[in-house]
Amino acid sequence: ERITLDKGQDEGRIEGGSLYFKGVPILPVPSFGFPMSGKRRSGWLPPSMVVDNQNGLTINTPYYWNIAPDRDLIVTPERMSLRGNRLMLDGRQLQSLTPRQEGAMHLELMPDDQLRQRKRWALSAKQNAQFQVQGRPMSLAVDVNRVSDDNYWRDFTGSPGALSQRLLPTSAQASVPVGPAQLAVRTANWQVLQDYSQTGGYITPPYDLAPQLTLSHSALNVSGFDVVSQVQATQFKSARWYDCTSAPNGSAACQPDAQRTLFKGKLSHPLVRPYGYINPQLLVHARSYRFDRTGLGMPASSAYSQLDSAQVTVPSLVLDSGLYFDRATQWGN
Repeated sequence: ERITLDKGQDEGRIEGGSLYFKGVPILPVPSFGFPMSGKRRSGWLPPSMVVDNQNGLTINTPYYWNIAPDRDLIVTPERMSLRGNRLMLDGRQLQSLTPRQEGAMHLELMPDDQLRQRKRWALSAKQNAQFQVQGRPMSLAVDVNRVSDDNYWRDFTGSPGALSQRLLPTSAQASVPVGPAQLAVRTANWQVLQDYSQTGGYITPPYDLAPQLTLSHSALNVSGFDVVSQVQATQFKSARWYDCTSAPNGSAACQPDAQRTLFKGKLSHPLVRPYGYINPQLLVHARSYRFDRTGLGMPASSAYSQLDSAQVTVPSLVLDSGLYFDRATQWGN
């Protein structure tokens, strides 16, 4: 029946209203506040209700908290009739300027799962930042995905992003300029949600990077030549907790640890004219591997049992060219 607009508080309020559908009132709205501009504000969000055969009746009531202009948080208490209570937190850090950083976090907490008879949790977080270290610009990126147990992906299929998968990646990377080149350091690790009872097999985890160093350099128009190169050294770590001769169900792969050295280079001499271009390129891709089978207990029949190192060098020549047929054209007078 009444709408009050308060420009000073940036708030509008409805008193004694109703929601109409095709001229018919279907829902009374005794009191309702809303922002007059596009600014965010704290308050309750619409609740949701879901019924399924895994969790029973699920009801949640999210609350949005506008912490600061560049930060906010959604707190969602949830009740599952078959499992119990769960709390979900979704936080954001919007892009800031000094230093430049942004990130997001999703956390799920269940103190007591009545079906699994245990505590459950899940975490997914990302953070990117750019800052100065002794006058040099440096960037940092972190991505974390972890859950409490192997059954999480099956019980909570609605979890966002990687949390609903069986391969959960966690990685961190830092990069900094070194003279005219760029140096990057990266680590990566995987949580693999195994399921022997249902699938009868063992999922071989991807290799961890522990760590990986990359040095990249490019020099353009050096006496007409462009030179691009990259050198990379990687320590591959096999995430195994078993002996190869007594792996679970006899199905685990016997993966050795390894070190890889990689070089990629490109030398080109682009010739560009108004009517076309020609760009000859010489490329080299070389890599070398060294394998470490210490503590594997590897049987003699394994494909890796007699291999200590391997090298591959692949040179190639590329000729890229093209013509431009567009010309100024005039029709009639």
